Amino acid sequence: MAINTLLFVPSAIAPQRAEYFKHLYPALKRASSKFTYYNPVLHGLLDNENIGEQILSIVKRHKINLFFAMTNNTHITPHTLDKLRTLGVTTINFSSDNLDRPQSLKSISSHFDACWVTEPEAVIIMKDFGANPIHLPMAADPNIFLPISTKEKYDISFCGAKNSSRPFYIYKILENTSLSMAVGGSGWSNSRERASARSVADPLYTLRYIANNITFKEGRRNILADAIHILREPQPSIEVQNKLSKFLLPVLSFPKYIQLYSETRVSLGFNERGNTWVLPKPVFHHRLRDFEAPMSGACYLMRRLPEMLEYYSEDKEMLFYSSLDELLEKAAYYSRPEKAFVRQRIRIAARKRSLRDHTWENRLQKLFKFLKLKSEL
Repeated sequence: MAINTLLFVPSAIAPQRAEYFKHLYPALKRASSKFTYYNPVLHGLLDNENIGEQILSIVKRHKINLFFAMTNNTHITPHTLDKLRTLGVTTINFSSDNLDRPQSLKSISSHFDACWVTEPEAVIIMKDFGANPIHLPMAADPNIFLPISTKEKYDISFCGAKNSSRPFYIYKILENTSLSMAVGGSGWSNSRERASARSVADPLYTLRYIANNITFKEGRRNILADAIHILREPQPSIEVQNKLSKFLLPVLSFPKYIQLYSETRVSLGFNERGNTWVLPKPVFHHRLRDFEAPMSGACYLMRRLPEMLEYYSEDKEMLFYSSLDELLEKAAYYSRPEKAFVRQRIRIAARKRSLRDHTWENRLQKLFKFLKLKSEL
């Protein structure tokens, strides 16, 4: 039976600017015989009942048989999901960052036919909610994340917001090496801004954050980590601050962001979740960039996570570290000019492995097999 998909993503972001349009959206569209997208926020709908009525109307009008959502308790009710099931529609919810806000999915998860989660630890959480979870990691679109033919300009680089453990690593690299670096993303130009100032600046947000997180174990750990982080937030010395200012990039367009992987000898990834890096036992997870980078042909160095060791062969397709010392050592070693051939070999192997195993089509094929659906893939 042909798959007629309704993609439901309630978001205030215009669809052409949203992350899923650069990632999962194109693959899901290719997998479907007919494809419909619905974002109630863009239509000014915020009431769950009205949204539910619109969903059911679209399903009947377009003869939808697959309801694919990226949502939480806020925008859909169990009643609507149960109604879809009576209409013979298969329902799926995709969610990431499940360890940060699992409560936002508690009331609806068991009403989906399947819940796609990107963290292996989230499977237990979803089962506790009575859901039918499947763990599939992030992926990357090979038509978007492409190697670029260009000269290597930087020894190392990182492009992303200044948060979590990222300042700690960047400052330590600047303190301990003379490697050339490129750093991009929000927050880096104000390197001495403190987290305590940010929490005081928006006390209502801080109170809501505490109220939401105190109700579950992982949330309480997040609160503890954030409190310790305020006291131990890394602050750069004047010397490090001056070095960093020379390495800061202007705001990068999306194509320039992808090109940076090809311009960098060793691209860096940091994998501590939130501020748990300050705890004796930090929580680690893979990120979207951990699949974007190798798909882009990067020589990529990230935290040695058991899950990622299953996806990429160490020292052949990807580089890994388990400590700051190992990060510093490998960044210096693999960025040497005489290691250009080794880097190129890793770049080619990373792209090849990504094309074989880590596209969104690959993830969807496994999802549809789990649900016994036949797609256009």
